[in-house]
Amino acid sequence: MGKDSFISSFLKKAEQELNLPSGAVLDFPNEDDWSFIIKITALIERTINYLVTSDLNDDHVSELIIGQKLRQKLNLAKNRKIIDPKTFEIFKYVSELRNKAAHNFLFTFEEIFKDSDSLNAYKGKFMDVWNNPVQVGDKKVQAKQFIVENPRITIFMDVIGRLSISNLEVETLAIKRDRDKLGEMTELFGAFKATFKKD
Repeated sequence: MGKDSFISSFLKKAEQELNLPSGAVLDFPNEDDWSFIIKITALIERTINYLVTSDLNDDHVSELIIGQKLRQKLNLAKNRKIIDPKTFEIFKYVSELRNKAAHNFLFTFEEIFKDSDSLNAYKGKFMDVWNNPVQVGDKKVQAKQFIVENPRITIFMDVIGRLSISNLEVETLAIKRDRDKLGEMTELFGAFKATFKKD
């Protein structure tokens, strides 16, 4: 399965989980800054809910997980190695932006980035992810410039990539768990069958 294929698979599943029309998630970067950050954080939270409950493989736990704050869910996902430390930091940062937006209907990245500490924190999260230069149409733009001028695209692409990879890893573990369970059942059936052959 190619990179585009598992990302497409993840997006389709995410849209179904969120009861969104097909292609809606891909439109997130076209939203205003406030709507974008609210929606991308909702996608992170919903996906983390799914990944943690799938990893734990216990339906009773899912109700407990859903009731927790996103920060607690992210900590659990990091501790269970569902997400790596860098992904934890990115998702935590996006969640913090969402909290700012929740208290300010006029939230914009431009306003956030007026504070040099906020701008540097943002660049620090995403600068190492983007290669220099970034191809934009028929022009090449330095990554530093691109991520500052395109925060919605930067955050969107990073988050979708990280969620897709985490989703693929959890699904792979679930397949391995099912295969192991099937192997155990096959062994039990073989032992059961052997007892009847002895008689």
